[in-house]
Amino acid sequence: MSAYVIVEIDIADPAGYEEYKKQAAATVHKYGGKYIVRKEWLNCEEYREPRKMRHRTAKTKMILVEGV
Repeated sequence: MSAYVIVEIDIADPAGYEEYKKQAAATVHKYGGKYIVRKEWLNCEEYREPRKMRHRTAKTKMILVEGV
């Protein structure tokens, strides 16, 4: 079964998170996963203000969506 995993993460320990990303990426690739969009859109200039609005108005959680 394929799926999409959508995540927003608030990083509490940047150094530790860098190590997590390396280890997590290895498991994603091992099982045939790939990153489609990662960080570029979330941090783009056009999304900066809407992102702030979302942070003020809601908590975001991980969403898994079954793929085709």
